[in-house]
Amino acid sequence: MEITPKNAKGLISSKNYTDRLKLIDLISEIKDEKEFKKMICYLAELLYDDNMLVKIKTMNLIKNILSENLGIIHSPEFKKLVAHVYVLTFVQNKMVQNTLKSLIETIPEYMVEEIIVELSYQLYSKNGLRKILALIKLFAISWHHPKYLKDKLPHLLHLLTNNKLRIIQMFIILIIEKFRDDDKTTTVLHKVLKYIPINIDGFRTEEDVHQIVKIYFDFEHIGREEIEESLKYLDDGDIVLEILSLGVIERNVGMLFEIFDKKKFDEFINKILDMLCSRYAVIQILSYLILSKIITYDNIDTYLDKDLKNKYLSIIFDMGEKFLIEGNSLVKGYTLESLTIVYANYNDPKVLERIKDIVDKYDVVKFASEHQILYNKIIQLLLTMGRNVEDYLTPNIHPNFNERYVEELKTAFPSKIFEDMELKLNSRDWFNRYIAGKVLGNILYTYPYHISEYYRIAEYRFFLSDNVWVIRSVGAWILRVVCYKGFNLPKDDCLNIFEGIYDWCPEVVVEYLILYAEVIKYNPKIVDDEDLKKYLLSSITMAYLVSSNTVIKLLAKYLLKNFPEMDYVVEYFEKDDVGRLGILEKLMEKPEFIDVVFTKIKVWLNREIKKNNEETIKRILEFVKGKYFISTSFLLYELILLYDKYDLAKEILDTIKSKYPESIEYFFMRICEWVGRYLVPIKREIVKELLTINKFGIRLNENVLETLKELVIYEDDKELLKYIDELFDSVGEEEGLLILKEKNEIKKEKRFLIEELNRIIDSQDLEEFKRFIKSPWRGKKLIPKIVIIDHIIESIVDRDVKLLEFFNRYSDEIFKYLCLLVNETPCKIFKKYMEMLIVAYIVSNPGMFGKLLVNHPDLQIKCADFIDSIFKKPYSGIKLELLDMFINALDEDKCDKITQYLPELSKLLNHRMWDVKSRALKVITSMDIAENEVDDVVMNILKNYKYSDEDFRLRLLRALRDLPISKKHFDEVIKMLEGIETSDEYTRDIIKNILDKYKNAKSDDGENSGES
Repeated sequence: MEITPKNAKGLISSKNYTDRLKLIDLISEIKDEKEFKKMICYLAELLYDDNMLVKIKTMNLIKNILSENLGIIHSPEFKKLVAHVYVLTFVQNKMVQNTLKSLIETIPEYMVEEIIVELSYQLYSKNGLRKILALIKLFAISWHHPKYLKDKLPHLLHLLTNNKLRIIQMFIILIIEKFRDDDKTTTVLHKVLKYIPINIDGFRTEEDVHQIVKIYFDFEHIGREEIEESLKYLDDGDIVLEILSLGVIERNVGMLFEIFDKKKFDEFINKILDMLCSRYAVIQILSYLILSKIITYDNIDTYLDKDLKNKYLSIIFDMGEKFLIEGNSLVKGYTLESLTIVYANYNDPKVLERIKDIVDKYDVVKFASEHQILYNKIIQLLLTMGRNVEDYLTPNIHPNFNERYVEELKTAFPSKIFEDMELKLNSRDWFNRYIAGKVLGNILYTYPYHISEYYRIAEYRFFLSDNVWVIRSVGAWILRVVCYKGFNLPKDDCLNIFEGIYDWCPEVVVEYLILYAEVIKYNPKIVDDEDLKKYLLSSITMAYLVSSNTVIKLLAKYLLKNFPEMDYVVEYFEKDDVGRLGILEKLMEKPEFIDVVFTKIKVWLNREIKKNNEETIKRILEFVKGKYFISTSFLLYELILLYDKYDLAKEILDTIKSKYPESIEYFFMRICEWVGRYLVPIKREIVKELLTINKFGIRLNENVLETLKELVIYEDDKELLKYIDELFDSVGEEEGLLILKEKNEIKKEKRFLIEELNRIIDSQDLEEFKRFIKSPWRGKKLIPKIVIIDHIIESIVDRDVKLLEFFNRYSDEIFKYLCLLVNETPCKIFKKYMEMLIVAYIVSNPGMFGKLLVNHPDLQIKCADFIDSIFKKPYSGIKLELLDMFINALDEDKCDKITQYLPELSKLLNHRMWDVKSRALKVITSMDIAENEVDDVVMNILKNYKYSDEDFRLRLLRALRDLPISKKHFDEVIKMLEGIETSDEYTRDIIKNILDKYKNAKSDDGENSGES
């Protein structure tokens, strides 16, 4: 019998399982790849067959195909099928599990990686059903291959705290916390299989989604009919349908009051009360949330008398206490959410007091250390209760703080920990950087005297500008530790930190806002500084106006209330469109709020364009008219969309193009700074905006194109890469198109490249290593080189014995060669990664760097740019080696090129590590500095005088006394010196000597000019 889609459909729908077994046999006989693809949809369906023999035979067929390595296994359809194989993990049958285990052993590693990458991008889908199916598959895969899921954790954590669908949050908790030994969970997951929608993956054209599943995930279009349909499944007896039904009702409690009369309402509440006693925690907690929303509904008094309300409140409080004692992270989080709902919507002092008693009795704040979701819920509860967040959630009450690790640190030697941490900071692996950040924060909390040495690492881009949000969040938390331990953040750093509020990620912004609260509390002088206050208020206002996150809005509002002059901003969301534009107009009277206003306008205008709301669009354009600032360019994309329809949009855009091109460059600069940190959906939107801007005739600059090339190297999202490809093609970006072409080839070559590198390391062949790193045999290809460099960096970070032995054996030659490669390469991206490799190597070999530069003076000249960049890195150890090398070279008169590093050396005078700043000062004072080079050095000395301790102040003044006079800053130097107040006689004498020197010089200049 020849198999066709028509008779396959007949066999698969047969009630006789032997027909379905026959179908599997017929499919197994197909040799033509094209014909086999047509049958994959039936194999997917057979995997979920109720008959265990059918399941097992289907799995064996898939196993045979994998074992024989047939061409079909490389097709996207077959990979989708294999992803469904993993879902059978939840089947409670030993024969199925044994067969599955055997099948999974035949799945190649590269295929697992590709499946996980594809599923991770489905997590960004707007289709909730596709998203949950991807999560189910990822959860199943994580049981067998947990190591492959590591890179997806940041996104899973973000979804956990920000997704509106409870069921998605629940699945993420299952993935992260691995409830694999929980029989109840396994039972629920087994029942989920019945509702897996095959058509979502394109395996079926006809609809195969259960009605309640559709209602649950189509949450934007729920009306009375959908609620009535959902209510039918409360008594179904199927745990999955009950969960989905409760989920729909919990999101739409208000509609119950439109449907029920008093009698039906009582019946419904009795069902909810019964479900509170369910054996399943998920049923209990959803029922609990529903009850808390019902009891606080506006017109609840028409349905419940006082006694019943009190009875249900007692149940809420009693069950809440039980959940806080026994529940997992998610259950505790939803309990806190319920208590917040009651507190926010109840005016009875006794009820509010009872909630306060529960919060204090169970020391609820300590739960913040358990999980990010609990941390967020506690912030919301504290703010709702009117408590000061910074007083309760100190940096040691935080998910990043590890009390047990802190106790271990007290008996440990920090030097080894710091060395390992610095290595991890340079890793391409986000998890290494994340661990390094958590370690640093815990160390600085335990040993605050290390703050002066390591504070710069926290402030530097390694944390605050990292592309992974969890690391930026750790960076903000470290700054909270620094502030909490009494370290006053320098003014310039505060200005940079206040920029962090532009982050897309709510978790990062929340951390910044709590940092601001702590800065105000522990360092109130900041508020007295007008510059800092301006930027602080700008940051808080940005968070309040632009974010849609509830916790952020609450925190920002809480902070704004500390400043009476911002009361009008707090009222923004209570106004109509005209009132809101009036508030934005008032904000624009102060320059520090202009970026905030145009960011808000961009978000608002974009939303109104999607709604096609002409009246509001015209109103916004009228507001923008005549306001040409550097951030007006934020609206480029929206103005292009409106260009042909609205004369005002045309006028504004034409004016920006012709008269304010620098504002367009500013817009591009901001994109380059931030695009790498965004989630894939936002990256897609940004690239689509850039495409539109380019097609309109506004040329993209080189920095934008370089940034997009780097995106190509590390992003695998097909839609994003398609947009970048189109953009590169439209601008004729040949190198970018070449990288995109490489992208498709490298998947096959990556494993070979790493194996080849390992072979060279094993053979200890230096010349072959040099050829391989430079890879001339690969022509102009870039990605293979990046793959090699990445692997070497990770091997150094992981302290790979063979690689480090090889590097140490040929340290001089390798270091010299790598430095020369950095110096010679014209490719910015390759140069950046080569520098990262060299830094990792230097950090792993303390003392080597300075020695090599002394032994090879020619390197000091050839690697000048690299040495200059080292000063900007946060590694104190490397800076000390460089400074020691400079001191030795000056002592022996071996280096005449040090003056080129003078700008960076003078910046080190504000370094928090004594050894670094004192040696930098020693280098400066040992140099012959010409008059035309001294100006910035003099100003840096005077600026840093204010923030230095007494001993270093003396050193700075002595240096200033011995330096040539700054003609550029002549009057300013005199003014600053005259403003120094000190009771120390020796210090006063030095200041007098310097002032005399400057005043005499002025007098001499006057006489000379008179003579002439």
